[in-house]
Amino acid sequence: MRHFFLGILSLVIFNIVSAQTVKTDTLFSSILGRGVPVSIIEPRDFNPDKPHVVFYMLHYWDGDNTAYIDISLLSSIDDKPVIVIAPSLGNNWYINSALKGGERQRDFIEQELFSYVDMKYNTIKGKQAIGGSSMGGYGAMLIGLRNPERFGFIADLSGAVNAPFRSVASDKYLEPVMASVNAVFGDDPDNDVMKLISESCTDKMPYIFMAIGTHDEFVSFRKAHKELVRTLSDKKARFEFHEIYGGHFTGEVRWAVMPYIMNYLRDLILQPK
Repeated sequence: MRHFFLGILSLVIFNIVSAQTVKTDTLFSSILGRGVPVSIIEPRDFNPDKPHVVFYMLHYWDGDNTAYIDISLLSSIDDKPVIVIAPSLGNNWYINSALKGGERQRDFIEQELFSYVDMKYNTIKGKQAIGGSSMGGYGAMLIGLRNPERFGFIADLSGAVNAPFRSVASDKYLEPVMASVNAVFGDDPDNDVMKLISESCTDKMPYIFMAIGTHDEFVSFRKAHKELVRTLSDKKARFEFHEIYGGHFTGEVRWAVMPYIMNYLRDLILQPK
């Protein structure tokens, strides 16, 4: 019976994957001095002559370009005019590292990855999206808010939006990453998402979608999102915030909201500029 079930599950996954095109490119970065694996998902019935919404998805800590390629994402894309771009960038938080000789990942994303995708696909500036979970949620907020002329939508899923956690007491969940965080972030205030939101012009900010688990093990992440809700409300910014039953590591949040996000991105292309 177990083998029969696994066979059926494999067939379901194959049918979903066969409806879309999943490919991996290696983009050589002159900024980073290395190749960057990039997973690309094209929708069913993809037509290169038609404009598409590009959804950049930034992976979580210890993830890679394949982190989000599962049934939830693939079935949510289906035939929507959305292309997913997922780079593999390690655990450097998508910022320009403060370490001597450290990677300038923010520069790579903004100067090389965006240009590569714009040349490869029929994209629309101002109607692109960026999202991610945990570390990727932080990166999505940082890059999205820094590039409001490009992005119309930011998806922060259980994001570490209060990185680099300067005023947060370390615990068993944060402790393993704090040495790396302190080294990479340094004292650069430009990497403070909370500050960036406070100083951003409301009229130019992308629509911000936030979701976090009711039992997220990173207590400071939950507190930071409550603070963000207050700040965004005071600014009269366009946003929504959801608390989903679940924790940080089990995937409930992403699985619950991905169909909604893809429907929003499907409609984004129809909205006036």
